[in-house]
Amino acid sequence: MPIRPVADIAYKTGDKLGEYEAQCCKLDLYLPRGGKNLATLAWFHGGALKAGAKDGAETPKIACALARDGIAVASVNYRLSPKATYRAAGRGKLSVLSSQTQFVWPLCTER
Repeated sequence: MPIRPVADIAYKTGDKLGEYEAQCCKLDLYLPRGGKNLATLAWFHGGALKAGAKDGAETPKIACALARDGIAVASVNYRLSPKATYRAAGRGKLSVLSSQTQFVWPLCTER
């Protein structure tokens, strides 16, 4: 099944975002072509909140393989320490698959 990658989608927006937060709070979507109401996996890179990125060495390969099998993958960047606290990083992750993201892309977060 062909896939459609979409890079650097902001999942947090607004006038109150700092430059670092606006830069970091983005995700890449790997979508099966033509799918609707897709099962969705939110992929948060490792790195103990100190390192890592949504497009790390293995992430695109894994995300593409899952998308070819019919699963949409949201590969997520988030704020890292010391610029963000543990609590702030957690709050950011919770906003990833917000209703705004669901209406723009054909995702089903209940599956």
